Amino acid sequence: MTVSDGHDRAGVNSGHETVYLSKGYTIALRQNLFDATNWQAYKQAEASVARAGVEYNATQQLLMLQVCESYFAVLGAQDDLRFAAHNEQTLRDQLELTTRRYEEGDATIVDTQEAQAEFERASADVIAAESTMRARRADLRRRVGRDIGDLAVLGDDENLTQFYETDEDAWIDKASAQSLDVAQRQLTEYIAELELKKSRAAFLPTVSVSLSHSAGNLEYLNNQTSISTTGNTNSFRQGTTNVAMLQVSIPLFDGFSTLSKEREARAQKQKAAADLDDARLEAETHEKQIFLDLEDAFAREHTLAEALKSSELALASNRAAYGVGLRINSDVLRAEDIVYTTKRDLARNRYEIVLDHLRLRANAGDLGEDDVRVVDALLHTPMSNASARSRSAP
Repeated sequence: MTVSDGHDRAGVNSGHETVYLSKGYTIALRQNLFDATNWQAYKQAEASVARAGVEYNATQQLLMLQVCESYFAVLGAQDDLRFAAHNEQTLRDQLELTTRRYEEGDATIVDTQEAQAEFERASADVIAAESTMRARRADLRRRVGRDIGDLAVLGDDENLTQFYETDEDAWIDKASAQSLDVAQRQLTEYIAELELKKSRAAFLPTVSVSLSHSAGNLEYLNNQTSISTTGNTNSFRQGTTNVAMLQVSIPLFDGFSTLSKEREARAQKQKAAADLDDARLEAETHEKQIFLDLEDAFAREHTLAEALKSSELALASNRAAYGVGLRINSDVLRAEDIVYTTKRDLARNRYEIVLDHLRLRANAGDLGEDDVRVVDALLHTPMSNASARSRSAP
């Protein structure tokens, strides 16, 4: 809608100025009745809003997953530090025992050197574990945006079988259909399809209606309408005009610009379709890999638990045999290293079970706050100050 008014003065008559007043106003309204291009643009805008919503959900789920991964990375680093510190103390005791036996003539200098080397290696592991733990806590603090204190831990006796999955095909189909990346690519393809339709719509006619109302003297009205009032000698007479027009515009030739835009839009649609197919395949492949990782993690949990029992029995036997001279020092050191490594691997594997469960849902576009609450219910505040060294870290 437009509103305008006019005031003019002009003319010279025998050296004297003659004023021709042109005074009035016009109100005009123009409305498109049919424009296929604008309609496709409107649908594109709706699809873009929907895609932005999907992108927001994807970012939200990614953030939840990353926070969980950072959280369990801190727990893993604390466990590594705890196991490394315990291993260091065990090897210190073994070094003292070997040194005492050497002084008594029951051990060789080689035994002492081996014990010393293993102790130094354990001390280096503690330093590395402390550094890793600080880095993991700093990463978690960056993600949550505030300082973190002591973290609730996953108990060794917590049953994780609720995360066990059996229907691999169902999860793969779900990821292919509901993955948020797939959903974004679907909307991108739809927007590209609308762009193609919009470029083709440029060949179609457009229909619009315009209404105008003018008021003023006849001089003004003559300039506003195609209806002449010059027959009236009194140009200062006031009047009004109302005009309604239906306008149909038919495009004829634009120098092949529309054809070029159509070819470009068709190519973009083909690219979007290829990207969608690739996103589906990637979602299916990733979901299958996560499912297999989760399945393997459950299998490893059982074998590692049994291996830990066996290695602890073997360590006790080697210590007893070493005390009576039936085993050498290196046998004890090797048995201690196996126990340390198995404990660390078992703890890491339990964290991977929880994280793979969350990753499985996130890749299928189905990770929500309720899933995080289920995991949170498995965590509890440690009763002992087992990670006192870690609590002093930032």
